[in-house]
Amino acid sequence: MRTVIFLSLISLFLAGCSPVIAVESGSGLTPFITDTAEAQQLEPVETVQVEQAPLPTQIPTPVVHIVALGDSISSIALQYGVTIDAIIAANPDIQPTVMIVGDQVVIPITNGDNTPILADALAREIDLMNPACFPHLDGLLCTVLVRNKGANNLKDVILDYELMNDAGESIAMVSAPAALRGLGPGSAIPASAFFDGVSTAADILVTVNWARYGEPAENDGPQIVLENITTTFDELYAQAAGTITAETDDAKADVTLVAVAFNDQGAVIGIRRQDSAIPSNTSVDFSISVFSSGGPITDVELYAELIERNGE
Repeated sequence: MRTVIFLSLISLFLAGCSPVIAVESGSGLTPFITDTAEAQQLEPVETVQVEQAPLPTQIPTPVVHIVALGDSISSIALQYGVTIDAIIAANPDIQPTVMIVGDQVVIPITNGDNTPILADALAREIDLMNPACFPHLDGLLCTVLVRNKGANNLKDVILDYELMNDAGESIAMVSAPAALRGLGPGSAIPASAFFDGVSTAADILVTVNWARYGEPAENDGPQIVLENITTTFDELYAQAAGTITAETDDAKADVTLVAVAFNDQGAVIGIRRQDSAIPSNTSVDFSISVFSSGGPITDVELYAELIERNGE
C-alpha cells in the first residue's frame, strides 16, 4: 500500500516567487492554498544523490500471483490488466468464488519469448509528455513526464528511451523505471534515463515498456504530508527544506522524496531523489537540492511516496 502526493513548490523566476499550491494526487483531486514561509537562505545541507533505481524484475512465463487476504478473481484480473475468463482458462482447477490465501494463480500475460506484455487498455491510460535530452556529465540525460490519464491507480511504470540520428536510425536504447512506483489517476510523475558516452542525438523516442494496475486508493489509508516549505535558488540550482510526516500505523515508514526542476517549456531539466526511513506520525525535517542540466530553472516540484513496511 502506498500513497503518493505531489506538491508544487514554486514557480521560480529571477524576480521572485509565487504562493505554494499543494495537491494530493489520486482520485478526487482538491487543490488548496497553504501558508508558505518567505524564501530564505538555507545553511548548506548534505543531500544524497541516489543512483538510478534498478528496473523491477520482469517475470518469465508463467507469471504467478500469490493470493493474499482480500484478493478476488476480479481484483487480480484488474491488477494485471487481463480478463477473468483468461485467468479461469489458465487455471482450470481454480474456484473463482473461493480464493484461498497462499494459492498460486497463473496470469496469462506473457509473449512467447517469456517477456511480459503491456495490455492495450492499460497503455492507453499513460501519456508521455515533454520528452527532452540534455548534456550531462559524460553523456545525455533524457527526461519525460509520465501522466496517468485513466481512472485506475498504476504502478511500476518502465519506459524505453531510444536515441535517433539525423537519418531516423536508432543509435542507443535503454530502459528505466519512473522516479516513483505509484501513479494515481490524473497525476504525473517524472522519469529519466542516462546514456553514458553519448554526446548528441537528433531525437528521442520514449515508449511504455511495462506497467500494471495498482490497488484502489483508500481515503483513510496512510498519508504523507509536506509542510513548512522554504526554498533558495539561482538559475541552475534550487534547494528546498521543510518537514515531512508519514501518517501510518507502522512504527517507521520508508519514504521517497523527489525534487524536479523544470524549464520554461515544461520539460524536466533536473531530478534529485532521496530515500529514507522515518518514524511514523512525527514531523521530520528534510532538505533536498536539485541541479539543472538544461538551462535556467523556472519551476520546481516535490513528489513524495510512502511505502508501508508491511506491504508492497
